[in-house]
Amino acid sequence: MRNAMTRWAVILLALLVAGPAAAQQQPPQGRGAEDRIGEALFAPDLVMQNAQRIGLTRAQRDAMTTAIQELQGRAVALQFQMLEEVEKAILLLEQPRVDEREATAALNRVLDIEQQVKVTQSVLLIRIKNILTPEQQAQLREIRKRPPE
Repeated sequence: MRNAMTRWAVILLALLVAGPAAAQQQPPQGRGAEDRIGEALFAPDLVMQNAQRIGLTRAQRDAMTTAIQELQGRAVALQFQMLEEVEKAILLLEQPRVDEREATAALNRVLDIEQQVKVTQSVLLIRIKNILTPEQQAQLREIRKRPPE
C-alpha cells in the first residue's frame, strides 16, 4: 500500500509539474523565458567541475558551500512537506466522490510548496552567480556552449 501511495505521489507530482509546462506554447521567436533564466544562472556542479579552469578561489568555494548548505536544508524540508501534501491530495482524489473544494485546496497547497522549492533553488543559483566575477561568468558561458566531451 505504501509503495502504491508513493508511486501515485510521484505521478501526481509529475502531472502537476509537466501539465502547465506542456500547456504553454513556446514564443515563436526563439528562446523562452525559462531558457533565458537558465542561461543567466550557473548550476553549482558546472561551477565546481570547472573550478580550476575559471580560477575559483578558496573564499568563493567556501561561500558557495555555505550557500548550498543553507538553502539545501530548506529545499529538502519543503520537498518532504510537499510529499505529505501530495499524499493527502491523493487520499482525497481516491474517494468515490471527490469534494471539489477540498481537493482544489489540497492541490493548491502542493503547488504553493512547489513554488517555494523553486524559489529556494533560484535563490541558490542567484547567490552562486553573485559569488562569481564577471570574467568567471563569461568563462562558464563559453564552457556551457561547448559540446560535451
